[in-house]
Amino acid sequence: MPGFRQLPNSRFPKYPLILDEAATKLPDRMRFEIKLGGEVIGFSELEGGDPPMGVASGRFVPTPAYTSIQTYCIKHRDHWASIPELMVSVVGGAPIECSGGIQIIDFSPELGDAGIEIHLNGVTNPPYGELFPRQVEAYKKQFG
Repeated sequence: MPGFRQLPNSRFPKYPLILDEAATKLPDRMRFEIKLGGEVIGFSELEGGDPPMGVASGRFVPTPAYTSIQTYCIKHRDHWASIPELMVSVVGGAPIECSGGIQIIDFSPELGDAGIEIHLNGVTNPPYGELFPRQVEAYKKQFG
């Protein structure tokens, strides 16, 4: 039986990632960098997601530069407001285009650093399946 990994806090949306033997044969996860303007504010493996919706999500690991927007992310965690200068890319690669924007959800005051998550909503380019083959494979396995 596959195992399910979900975020530790019930306030986060649930995007289970089903892990089984076939999923472990896929390439290792990529590392993504999150930038505000040209400055790296954090990293993520974007280990979760919802392929049909084009959503990729994962734990956000901040750099010291994240403090420039952390208060904003905490204040707007329940009522998301876009930060247009925010972008995500594979480390050293081109920005990922998202039709629904990028959201950092920060519950670190209550949960510590493990309580910060990032969501890419509506990944359009590069194609979702190229960036997140694990999520696509796990989603397909649900239907046999």
